[in-house]
Amino acid sequence: MSDNFSNHNIINDNVSRTWIKIEFSLFLIGQIVSIPCYIFVLYHFLAHKITRRALHNHVIIILLIYNFIDLTVDLSLTMTYSLFDIVSPFSPIICLLWQFIDYGIWYGTISLMFWASVERHILVFHSNIIRTKQRRIILHYIPLLFFSLYTPILYFYLIFLYPCDHIFLSTHVRCGSLCYFYLAPIWFIYYDTLAHYTIPILLITLFSSILILRFIKQKSRLKQAIKWRQCRKMIIQLSLIFLSTHVRCGSLCYFYLAPIWFIYYDTLAHYTIPILLITLFSSILILRFIKQKSRLKQAIKWRQCRKMIIQLSLVSISYLVFDLPYIIIIIVQSSGYPNFGSEIITPYISHLVYVPPIVVPYATLLSLPRLKHKLRSLLIWKRNRRIIAPITVVQ
Repeated sequence: MSDNFSNHNIINDNVSRTWIKIEFSLFLIGQIVSIPCYIFVLYHFLAHKITRRALHNHVIIILLIYNFIDLTVDLSLTMTYSLFDIVSPFSPIICLLWQFIDYGIWYGTISLMFWASVERHILVFHSNIIRTKQRRIILHYIPLLFFSLYTPILYFYLIFLYPCDHIFLSTHVRCGSLCYFYLAPIWFIYYDTLAHYTIPILLITLFSSILILRFIKQKSRLKQAIKWRQCRKMIIQLSLIFLSTHVRCGSLCYFYLAPIWFIYYDTLAHYTIPILLITLFSSILILRFIKQKSRLKQAIKWRQCRKMIIQLSLVSISYLVFDLPYIIIIIVQSSGYPNFGSEIITPYISHLVYVPPIVVPYATLLSLPRLKHKLRSLLIWKRNRRIIAPITVVQ
């Protein structure tokens, strides 16, 4: 994500090498344990026809793919740069690819999270409006394609096709700033931050919270039985999506020449507003679930409800821990204190955003049906193999 108020391209000299090595080791361990989980979860979603065709799983599949790219490429290059203070491997194609993933793919996860928080309300409470094929195309597939491809296409053009001269520096994170920043208007900079990050994040939190509250409130009003497991699964999946949200630091080159109004637009539209919206929708979802819980006429297994609430709460807390601190700093800096929090963003806050991609596959794993059975079959597969032994023939 673009850092609109301070330049953090070079790691803070005050950060001790010991801390950098510890951080590198922790992220390396996180990568090692997360990659197999990504493979397992994606295989489960893609290999089984019923799971693959379920509407509520489509956005999660794309989110897992985007986060996997962030984990394997973006995190690897970032931590290598942090450890050695140089981009390695260094080449123009690597630099362009890193910039594209860091902006296009990452902003894509934010957009998908926002759509997931809105779509869950439709799938849980208004599933009848998407029963026909035409409505599914209009209300599900078209929005899914838009929110998953909008930012990747936008930044593909800005990074690979925009008519400007690229300057790649091996001593700067992401090889330096994006060249189009020098020519882009200030309004686009603010739009980029607000519309692509801040507002979506806040709306996701809001809609998710409202969804939970609505579920709790409407339980007693439902005339037919509610398929609790399906509703719970969708709510849990939406909550777990929050983990994919993280922050990117480092100024893009067009910020130096862009007008001030574009910088504000970029910050508000691509970061601040998305974060606020994500928080809002997530909070609404939780509140709706709590409100409707007491009104259910049918019996609900408390353990299942408790599990869902705990998982959603943990994800929400993680969301607040990893995103809101940066948003608060940005808001304070934009309010007339440009140096507020600058000494802690680069060494500490900026790299916390890589924790969610490590946790996302495990959070998603919890929502898989018959999880214990699948894991047990995977872990003890050797015991189920047919044993071939020599046969003694007695004549």
